Amino acid sequence: MIHCPFCHGFEVRDLRIVQIVTHSMGLHPAPLFRHLTDRHSIVVHDASGLDDGALDALAAAGTEVVRTPVRRVVTGGDGRVAGAS
Repeated sequence: MIHCPFCHGFEVRDLRIVQIVTHSMGLHPAPLFRHLTDRHSIVVHDASGLDDGALDALAAAGTEVVRTPVRRVVTGGDGRVAGAS
């Protein structure tokens, strides 16, 4: 799990990155994460206060935008995040 593309971007470049966005500030690093990988997804947990235009722009740039609440984060056998449902 990473929070900052400046601090941890090198380690996650070219990997699948999924952001769970819970408020409008969560969209700020999204374009930076998108530059790190072509496998970038945003899961919009709560759309209250989010700019639909910003989400549309991210989708147009190749980010997958999923608009559904997250009930849980799933970890794999190694303890790393493996998915969200």
